[in-house]
Amino acid sequence: MTQHESISERLEAAATASDSSVTRTALARAAKKFASYARAPGNRKDADRVAGVLTPEVVAVVGDALVQTRTTEIGGLAAGAFSPEFRESDYALAALLIASGDSELSNSAEEPISRLAALVEQMDPNQAEHVQFVAGLYPELACSTALRTAARARLGLEPETLAASWASGLGLNLPAEYWAVNLAIPSELAEGRADAGVYVDIEHRPGTPSRWSLRLGAINRDVLGADRWRPPKSSPLAAYDRGHGVAGEVPPAGSPNDLPRILRDLEAAHPGLSFEREALKASGSPGRLLSPTKKKLIIAWLSSTSEVDS
Repeated sequence: MTQHESISERLEAAATASDSSVTRTALARAAKKFASYARAPGNRKDADRVAGVLTPEVVAVVGDALVQTRTTEIGGLAAGAFSPEFRESDYALAALLIASGDSELSNSAEEPISRLAALVEQMDPNQAEHVQFVAGLYPELACSTALRTAARARLGLEPETLAASWASGLGLNLPAEYWAVNLAIPSELAEGRADAGVYVDIEHRPGTPSRWSLRLGAINRDVLGADRWRPPKSSPLAAYDRGHGVAGEVPPAGSPNDLPRILRDLEAAHPGLSFEREALKASGSPGRLLSPTKKKLIIAWLSSTSEVDS
């Protein structure tokens, strides 16, 4: 895909064009800072790293560059001409938010934030999700609330994903933006020891098909169901061999909603095998996604005899 001019490149161009040595130095320093980031900010501590290079002139250039970047991307999305850029752009949005709360910088941030908010409804889900995330790092700011409201409205237009349907069916009340859930259900075997716990990964991203997989065993996991699966030469989907008699095949899972059925099928096939549903290990991201109450909802579902609708 054609690459558009980066934030750091726009800062370098502005530095070259400036008649003021002070402004030129500030812009060049900011360009170097933006170009140094290896990845987009993952938390507020990361995002705050940009604060040290902000001046009114830098904020003005960064704000205009961010708006132009998103405008160019939106204009090229239908033709597939541009892919969204997030590494420098997310730091640019963080810079605008930081500046909006600073009396010496806020005038330079106000207009580009307003222009960016007006673009959100035209963004693709991934772009809107990044606005939601970065703005959420500064919840105390009024402009952050406005950006998050616009992003939530945009994400709300997307069809419900398989992962979101699974979560809502259990009453987990997970966010509309990106999240990932990891489940581990340990097992007991009457005789011998087998690596036969069930491991589940579910990932939700608005506007994108959900990623998910169900596997048996912590090491060399046998796949019991997945959104993407390439059959190995020796074993079909949902066939397994964990040793100590735990070997066979079950009807593969068609979605994460089949997990309770998979557990029952495995227990029925191997009377000496039982899954410790109450000992569920559940984690999620970002942050503390799964509270103890939500974990109890998942345990109750695992113990049920009916699945969430696929």
